[in-house]
Amino acid sequence: MRMTLQRRRSAKGFNLIEAAIVLGIVGLVVGGIWVAATSVYTNMRAKRATEQLLSIAQNVRALYATSATTGLANAATMTIALKQANIFPNDMILGTTVNDIGNPWSGRVAVYSQAPGGSQGDGFEVVFSQVPSAACADFIIRNTGQGRDVALAGVGVGASTATGTEPTTTATNWTSFPQLVTDVTTACNATAATNANVSFRFRFR
Repeated sequence: MRMTLQRRRSAKGFNLIEAAIVLGIVGLVVGGIWVAATSVYTNMRAKRATEQLLSIAQNVRALYATSATTGLANAATMTIALKQANIFPNDMILGTTVNDIGNPWSGRVAVYSQAPGGSQGDGFEVVFSQVPSAACADFIIRNTGQGRDVALAGVGVGASTATGTEPTTTATNWTSFPQLVTDVTTACNATAATNANVSFRFRFR
């Protein structure tokens, strides 16, 4: 009789405390996987955006290899002309309008004529919109650290333009090299919105 009772008790399975412990462990494992997956996904987007930026910079300089300037006034948009010249990587082309050059954060990209070398239109500015504050500093550091593009003249951060609209060249926090980019990366967390416009200015030479 005593042996039968023991068998019945052992057949009942988990009690409430044991079930809670198991569920807690499962929750921790799932949470860890989620955090790791989010980190990997964030790094992938920042890496892809960096590849896009470098591709644009190299292609624009190749297009103007024999020119001293863009031939445009400072802050004049170059996006449509560059799109027609197939400057942008294929995965950035979302549609047929100027607003349809995309980036990995579902924002938009635009290019403007600028003068980082001191003369009107002797360089260009590439603007990425809707860059999350959590990715903003990483994106900047990836492009300003060791091995950066030698023609990179400055980086700026400003509040992001609206989703689906062409980003504007209105960054308010700028730094020029070889200065440190600490002020700019700090500005990533100080933008009015949760996302930012991140701008990179390049010289032709």
